[in-house]
Amino acid sequence: MLKPPKWLWLLDLTVGVVFVSGIASFVVWRRSEDFRKSTFSRVPRIADYFYRAEDIIGGQLRGTRLKRKDYHKWFPEEDDKQ
Repeated sequence: MLKPPKWLWLLDLTVGVVFVSGIASFVVWRRSEDFRKSTFSRVPRIADYFYRAEDIIGGQLRGTRLKRKDYHKWFPEEDDKQ
């Protein structure tokens, strides 16, 4: 039977730490998203300012901006407020 190399425990430990920290950061990120939605639901978001700027400026970069008709696809929580 072959003995595993001595450095293999370091590789196992590194993979385990990366895996656990990835899961923990995902959980923290999801909780912060829920916190943002529930706490700051009345605070205007950055996208709202861009849409106001679109009304004022208009015309430039028309193909690259998010269209109003697609807004509910990207921000479904906005439909609940209206």
